[in-house]
Amino acid sequence: MKRRYLSLLTRTDALALMKNAFPPAGGSVTIPIDKAEGRVASDPIYARYTVPDASIAEMDGIAVKSSETIGAGEQRPVILTEFIQVDTGNAVPPDYDAVIIIEEVQLDGSSCVIRKAARPGQCIRPPGQDIRKGDLIIPGGHQIRSSDISALATYGYDKIAVRMVRVGIVPVGNELISLGTPPGPGQVIETNSIFAASFLSRLGALCTRYRVVPDIPKEIIKTLNRAVSENDLVLISSGTSAGRHDYSAHIITRLGRLLFHGVALLPGKPAMAGEIGGKPVVGLPGYPVGSQTVLRELVAPFLVSWGLAPVPEWIIRGRLARNMPSELGYDEYIPVSVGSVHGCPWVFPQPRGSGLQMNMVRANGYLHIPLAREGWEAGEWAEIHCT
Repeated sequence: MKRRYLSLLTRTDALALMKNAFPPAGGSVTIPIDKAEGRVASDPIYARYTVPDASIAEMDGIAVKSSETIGAGEQRPVILTEFIQVDTGNAVPPDYDAVIIIEEVQLDGSSCVIRKAARPGQCIRPPGQDIRKGDLIIPGGHQIRSSDISALATYGYDKIAVRMVRVGIVPVGNELISLGTPPGPGQVIETNSIFAASFLSRLGALCTRYRVVPDIPKEIIKTLNRAVSENDLVLISSGTSAGRHDYSAHIITRLGRLLFHGVALLPGKPAMAGEIGGKPVVGLPGYPVGSQTVLRELVAPFLVSWGLAPVPEWIIRGRLARNMPSELGYDEYIPVSVGSVHGCPWVFPQPRGSGLQMNMVRANGYLHIPLAREGWEAGEWAEIHCT
């Protein structure tokens, strides 16, 4: 007898069920700052140093007492005998309150001639102009960028604590072969775990890809138990549909409990989630576009609720080049290409197909058709999500 989805949860309900079932997990780990880009700071980080810690020359020139330059002008040059030559970045002694750039100074042995008065603080960076000891550098929950790493080093850090959510990815399927092996008839190079690891790493997750497991229940159970013991969240790639060799739902039920199997999501309807050993296990569809959709629309926001960073996204508006009908009751996500034609942004949907990876390569965004809508008509303005 063919197995069917008993019910379909909406994307919103599926995500809410996952969040309610699994409160934030993971932990914190201290890592070198040169390894921290893309990771999420566990706690607020405060400056250990005041920068600069003294008055600093902003330009090459001479440090002077501004009061001794009053009245200097082109017709009334002033000769100074008390000054100090400084280069950019040099500390300015406390008794001096201004720097005159070298191009405006006529040096003559132990004296110099100036033709322009200096104001107090001129060409000087005061102490703490950048930051003061104890000031906030970045807040907790901030995803660390390259510029943050440079600042953290400047303000006293060589290591920081980042949030650590370990995600294990288990690819399953007799037809799958490892990267670098030429596929034979009926074989497919396993790429879903590569995409998942790359995509979720952008959120700050620490991902582990396991070897390809054949469609043998005892082998799947063995690898799945190991992945559950080593990670905070486990993804099973493939085996989520209703075919003869799709064992994911049965195995999750056997080892723990199944929360749901089937989401009103196109592509990605076979998605499932369950619990094994107190940890969430999410089943991803085998087709690449469906798998990527479930990762973006379910797994990513779930991990954001655990404190990881959302994938940057921006929205542009464009006009649809053709009708886009959709089945009522499903959230559908369609890859699209957006281009300007005579100054107007036009949206060209890619062909539907959960297995057509080139559609994702050709696309520069995606169109969301909400479950309560039966599609979009040609010429309508729609919001396009770009990541």
